[in-house]
Amino acid sequence: MAQLRSSYNERLFSGGARKWLHEMRFRWLREQTRDMEGSVFELGCFDARSLDYLAFRPTRYLGVDAGWEGGLDAARMRYPQFEFRRSQTLFCPNECFGIALALETLEHLPRHELPDYLDMLARTAPVLLATVPVEVGPVFLGKHLVKLVLGSNESYRPAEAMFSTLCMTQRVEQDQHKGFNYRTLLDLLRSRYQKVTVTGLPFSRTPMLSFTVGVRAEK
Repeated sequence: MAQLRSSYNERLFSGGARKWLHEMRFRWLREQTRDMEGSVFELGCFDARSLDYLAFRPTRYLGVDAGWEGGLDAARMRYPQFEFRRSQTLFCPNECFGIALALETLEHLPRHELPDYLDMLARTAPVLLATVPVEVGPVFLGKHLVKLVLGSNESYRPAEAMFSTLCMTQRVEQDQHKGFNYRTLLDLLRSRYQKVTVTGLPFSRTPMLSFTVGVRAEK
């Protein structure tokens, strides 16, 4: 189990450009929480790395995760004072929190389940901080071409790659990141929150040209 946890973190945070890209969401999280305090609910917490980057110490924290690759075991060992739950289906807290987090999580949800998860998050907390990858437009095309050149396993058929480049992801079969469109997510959030602010990471004013987007949704 420990080896699985190590391999996951090594894949994302061992160094180089990949570490820099994946740590962007946590640096964004710290900036977003500088004026915040209170309790936190996190969907897809894995090993609760986000707790190291919050600009405040939560009065209460509940992290929910599917438990893959031993993330929850690591979280419970590092933060015994906080609560963690394992769930592979929609989890609905029976209490409200001040802030909800979903970092690199929403893109993994099946399209038909995403609205229900967003309804749950909107009921759970008045503020949602979420990050998701950009898997459409020129950024997607660039990543797709690099993978083809490097010979990586690529699940996109040629037509699906074209549709993703054109942001027509409704015509792409979904599989984790594949077929995810952050602009569709924004539309769903705007129907549930009064204010939705989008930040491109690393290019704050050009989300479409960034690798990740940070979203702050407020009721």
